Amino acid sequence: MCLLRFLAVTRPLYYRNEITCARVQKALVLGLIWPCAHLVLPVAGFGKFRLYKKGLYCALDLTPDEPRDKILLYATIVEGGVVTLALLYFCGTILCFVKRKRRVNSLLSEQQQRAAGIQKVNKQQGGFARLTFVIVVLFCVCYVPFLSYRIFILIRGPSSYSDTTYYYSELLAHINPLLNPLVYVLCNKQYRSSIKELVTKCCCKYRCRIGETLYVTDDYGRSIELRKMSAFSTRTQSITLD
Repeated sequence: MCLLRFLAVTRPLYYRNEITCARVQKALVLGLIWPCAHLVLPVAGFGKFRLYKKGLYCALDLTPDEPRDKILLYATIVEGGVVTLALLYFCGTILCFVKRKRRVNSLLSEQQQRAAGIQKVNKQQGGFARLTFVIVVLFCVCYVPFLSYRIFILIRGPSSYSDTTYYYSELLAHINPLLNPLVYVLCNKQYRSSIKELVTKCCCKYRCRIGETLYVTDDYGRSIELRKMSAFSTRTQSITLD
């Protein structure tokens, strides 16, 4: 999502021409396959999972004895570091791009900005920038402690490991995906409208029961009665008002 917003703001022509629905679907499938590959590596002998007593959950062993079992631990640390740096780069680039573009647009008169639709574009890009900033900050607050503690254990050794610290750091990392939908709804008007429309449709569908009657009046004052058919009926009827 952060990459898509980065392309939409900094390279709008490339985003409109190259980012298609099929490519997004392929990226989503790849995003689902990639975490599953982490589960396959321990089966092949690279990495080790263990059951932690505090919280009773199974996760990657941070204190493996065999050097071969540390491969997955190293891979997750490198992967997490790359993802964090990429998100910070995308967020910083978006903020700088929007700020620089607004500075250039401020040189134009208000009439020129209104004619070119610059105010609307600035508002949309500003919303993207704020949403990306909040998402990245929330990700760093939740994920960086988890990643930092893994690096700390790897450097200091198994003697510095603590079940309580690791439990809360991993719990904080797993809370981040639960907070993202709330951030989208709070920071973006389109998401709020979509959620509201979805809830309204569900409520109306629930309230629309079998046997309800609807009266429709045409321009000439004539009214007709439309009665809801059974949900299991396949019969349809068309009414035309002349």
